[in-house]
Amino acid sequence: MSSTHTRRRFLGSTLVGAAALAASSRVFSAEEKRKRRYDIGVAGISFSQMVGGDFKKLLGIFPVIREELELSFFDLTTAIMTPPSLAMVGQLQAASQKSGVAVRNILVGGEGNLGAKEKAERERAVRYHRKWIDVAADLGASAIRCNWGGEERGMLGKPEVERDFVVRSGDAFRALIDYGKAQKIDIMVENHGGASSQPRLVVALMKEVNDRHFGTLPDFGNFPPEIDRYEGIDAMMPWAKTISAKCYDFGPDGNELTIDFARMMEIVCDKHGYSGYVHIEYEGPRYAAERGVAPLDKLEGVRAAKRLLERLREVEGA
Repeated sequence: MSSTHTRRRFLGSTLVGAAALAASSRVFSAEEKRKRRYDIGVAGISFSQMVGGDFKKLLGIFPVIREELELSFFDLTTAIMTPPSLAMVGQLQAASQKSGVAVRNILVGGEGNLGAKEKAERERAVRYHRKWIDVAADLGASAIRCNWGGEERGMLGKPEVERDFVVRSGDAFRALIDYGKAQKIDIMVENHGGASSQPRLVVALMKEVNDRHFGTLPDFGNFPPEIDRYEGIDAMMPWAKTISAKCYDFGPDGNELTIDFARMMEIVCDKHGYSGYVHIEYEGPRYAAERGVAPLDKLEGVRAAKRLLERLREVEGA
């Protein structure tokens, strides 16, 4: 065989190999594009009936999250706990470390209206929220969720009144943000009733404050009937720091029966490029009987939501 022929065979096989490698790289890239990237955890309100305000039961939730649910992230909520003492914070730290379950956020409620009309009331609300920033820092969390209340009755649809509410709320949130920055704790607002469930007002507040340490916690539920939940989530996403995957009941195919999770994750991940943290907030069973599906207890409901979110990491037809 001539050296020329041998060289041609070598070059030909090299080109074929290079083409195959390039093709496999393209396939690999396509596979990568199909994978949405987000961490999955669980919000404490999912266990409200199991804990019932009992601190020892709350500590016992950590190993349940790790061993039975196979999750590694937990969002504490003040709805199932009182402000902890230093000793209690130490116990929470120990439970977190022993179980391998990290506290990502603290969802704060009942600490006053940060948008109250009276300045003294807003300042008091800021003071009350600060202790939870301290606790969040001690537990290695990244943010606290604050409820946004204090709007006047009948405010909606009155531009000047709405604007005043947003501006005075912004002052209170800036005070909290400044306090949180020193401890590397961000501040979030969730659509959680009242004015906070009006996406346009949340957007106005984000623009008013305009600080990267201030963001949203879009919840798949918590919108009034006149608000399209998918449009609401879309509006809040540019400032999202955590996503709350609210859920109630699941059908035989594993899909949530009230909320189109596939559509939600298209908005969250595909449209807005979100690749952060999603917590499960199971508030069921709610409509199981009327929809003819089996009611799920708290742990089974969280498991069902986890399976759905894991499935939705894979984007079909990408």
